[in-house]
Formats: sequence, structure tokens, C-alpha cells
Amino acid sequence: MNTIESQSTELDSAAIAIVGMAAHLPGARDIREYWHMLRHGIEAVRDLTDDELLAAGVTPDLLRNPHYV
Repeated sequence: MNTIESQSTELDSAAIAIVGMAAHLPGARDIREYWHMLRHGIEAVRDLTDDELLAAGVTPDLLRNPHYV
């Protein structure tokens, strides 16, 4: 076996495959839809409502803080 074949075999034995992927993406149900939005310049980021922030654990005092982003 020559050096190139030997190296190829070593690399193949260390190869990995991604068989699944999950993500929470703004405005998209899945990665394919998110990629479509990116390619077409579709903006999906939005501001959260006070109710959503409170439900996520943000305190009312922090919500009233003018420097809170």
C-alpha cells in the first residue's frame, strides 16, 4: 500500500457524519426554511413583548429599566 492509500484509510476511519440537526431559528420551522429566508433577505427577528419577557423570567424592574435591551 502506498503512502496516499495509507493516509486515506486513516482518514476514512476517523470520518464522521451528521445525521440530524436541530435549532431554534427565528421565523422558520426548520433549517431549510431559515436558509431560504437568509438567501432572499427575509428579516424574521422581532422584538419580544413585555408578556413574553416576563414569562421568560425577566423581572418587572428590569423591564422598566431604560437601558435594558
